Amino acid sequence: MGYKMFNFIICGTKVTTDTIFISKLPISGSYKEHIKLSILDNTYNYNITYKSLLHKAHQRKVYIGSNDTLNKLNQNQQFCYEVQDIVKFYWIHNKKQIHYEILSNGTQLLLEFWFLKLFYPLYLTIEKSSLFFHASSTLVNNNPIIFIAKSMSGKTTLNNYFLQKKHKFITDDILPIFLSNDSINCTLSFPYYKPYRKDEHIGNYTSLFNNQFTPIHSIYILSPYHTKQTIDIIEIKGFEKIKVLKEHSLIYRFKFNREEQYKVLLRLSKELKIFSIHRPFGIEFLDKTYQTIVQHQKEII
Repeated sequence: MGYKMFNFIICGTKVTTDTIFISKLPISGSYKEHIKLSILDNTYNYNITYKSLLHKAHQRKVYIGSNDTLNKLNQNQQFCYEVQDIVKFYWIHNKKQIHYEILSNGTQLLLEFWFLKLFYPLYLTIEKSSLFFHASSTLVNNNPIIFIAKSMSGKTTLNNYFLQKKHKFITDDILPIFLSNDSINCTLSFPYYKPYRKDEHIGNYTSLFNNQFTPIHSIYILSPYHTKQTIDIIEIKGFEKIKVLKEHSLIYRFKFNREEQYKVLLRLSKELKIFSIHRPFGIEFLDKTYQTIVQHQKEII
């Protein structure tokens, strides 16, 4: 007897899975690829011989493993993404199939958190299906407003304010970017935002989201707060554009995709307008910042 399968669309891909996700995920939207997610069984034999610490996140060690080095990608190369004591995700390069194994301290909710928040962007990056920016974004007049900044610079707070103003949500942390011949597009990551800090928690659900491929025209870099009472938006030009994009944006860099990612950043720097926003600190300036950005978008589009 086969498993019943379920579908959802996130990060510009359709996922078909044998597990019922507790998280509310959209079943319609734009997608370029179809990925299958299923429990690991004895019909698959992964031979992971290399394993290294990828990073520490949410108080846990995260490992990346393979049957070859990560200096380059090989056809049919095997991979394993392991979250200490929680879950392992296995896949073979170019096969569009992911297997999961829940470990001793794993639960369905933790499986979903790690899949949605951290593993899936890495998987799509390695598989060259998408590029991910560390950014927040909502839709204003059918144009994505994208904020890029270092941690604790206010991008989530500002993005949440746009959401409160009934603008469609795209992401509060990881932004999927897709390139076509004539446009640079983004789409929904997944419909949860997190206006607080709590380990291994997916955040608050919103039903107001944009799950269509939407062309990007501009990006805003949130500069550190200044002491003046004004809100200034300054266009960044020349080589400085690619410098700030490289510094603030990309999630997951590997040796095998370094050159390709640089080419993408170069294209973005040529085709998109990039601005720095300088604003005073304080919740009392939030609405003025919002109004200034909305008006600025009307002027440049």
